Amino acid sequence: MPLRKDLNYEKNRKPLFRFSSSCYINAHECAIEKITTRQGLSQNDVNCIFQDRNGFLWIGTNDGLNRFDGYNLRTFRINKGKDISKGLSSNLISVFKEDVNGKLWIGTANEGVCRFDADKEQFTQSRNSQ
Repeated sequence: MPLRKDLNYEKNRKPLFRFSSSCYINAHECAIEKITTRQGLSQNDVNCIFQDRNGFLWIGTNDGLNRFDGYNLRTFRINKGKDISKGLSSNLISVFKEDVNGKLWIGTANEGVCRFDADKEQFTQSRNSQ
């Protein structure tokens, strides 16, 4: 899955890292670092990566959703407290999509889709029917 399809690059820039045939990250724009559980990633099995319009790098694993701001990782998982409907519906993250309003849609492998509202830092769940 490409990070961004809409990035424009000058002809004299060379790609540093290739994510797909239609997407490049430029050496002039970022540096690639290895991010693992030692740096705070929820799990080393990464299923999907997405960069949103604010520049956050979202990393979906088999054990939660991770948001990287370039310095720190924040992990989102199922809420095990009183209100489980405000968290992720599953920790098994498989795909991301950002809508025209900037809301991040997270597809899980086994429990439907969640929408993340960054302003409220809250999830809305749309679970698979049982």
